[in-house]
Amino acid sequence: MADQLTLSTRLFSIEMMGSVIVSVVLISGVWFGLSAAVQANDEGIEQVQSKQHEMERKLNRIGTDVEVIKANQQAQKQRAARQENATQRILDILQATTHNNHNNHNGGN
Repeated sequence: MADQLTLSTRLFSIEMMGSVIVSVVLISGVWFGLSAAVQANDEGIEQVQSKQHEMERKLNRIGTDVEVIKANQQAQKQRAARQENATQRILDILQATTHNNHNNHNGGN
């Protein structure tokens, strides 16, 4: 009976070792699978963040371009206003000169 108990104990120990080995293999497989998924997820996050930074830079450039366009438009409006004022002064001078010449030819009336 002692031999049978020892044999049972040995078989039980072998089964336990086999179970432990299978468990370790399964756990390590799951572990590596999860770590690969986490790494792939991290890489995906890095790509998204990189694209977000690129978009931010592009939006900043667009914002700068819009500000430059607004400044140029304002400068053009100011130039147009100055040209309009200068043209009006020239017309006033011509009108005054024409009026004076007309009066001088009509005998000052």
